[in-house]
Amino acid sequence: MRALLYYGGGVTLVGAGLVLIYLLFLASQSVRSLMRARRCQNLTEMAAKRQKEGNATEAVNLYMRAESAWALNRFSGSRDSWMRDLDLLAAIGTGLVRSVGREPGTCFADFNATIREMREVLRERRNFGVDGRKILPDVMVRWKAAQERLDDHRARLRDACHPRNIRRMI
Repeated sequence: MRALLYYGGGVTLVGAGLVLIYLLFLASQSVRSLMRARRCQNLTEMAAKRQKEGNATEAVNLYMRAESAWALNRFSGSRDSWMRDLDLLAAIGTGLVRSVGREPGTCFADFNATIREMREVLRERRNFGVDGRKILPDVMVRWKAAQERLDDHRARLRDACHPRNIRRMI
């Protein structure tokens, strides 16, 4: 009987250790995500400052770094955090286009339209479950399609605004 108790206690300790390791992993992912969010926000603010100072080349480079550091659903996964992420991406895209000094064609319009569509999905409370976090299955299909389009438009905007593709920056 004692052997069974020792065995049960050992299994419980191993299970608790595995749960603790998993919780530490989740905490490290959260901290990493917040650090990345702050880095992206700081790069965007520095780029806006450089743009106001008239240093367009450095502003474009900082906006490109901020855009590559951007990620959707960084904070808590709630609708508000998604809205903040989309607002930051819209600010990055707008600042990038302003720094370049020219409209990069339809890719910027498509980029803004996709962000606007995603904001509309987030604003509609009926698209979410009771807790306000889980997107309903039928809306999830539209959301995934919008995310894929957003990734495509981000890549097109990066290519259109990359300094090597621009002969002269104002």
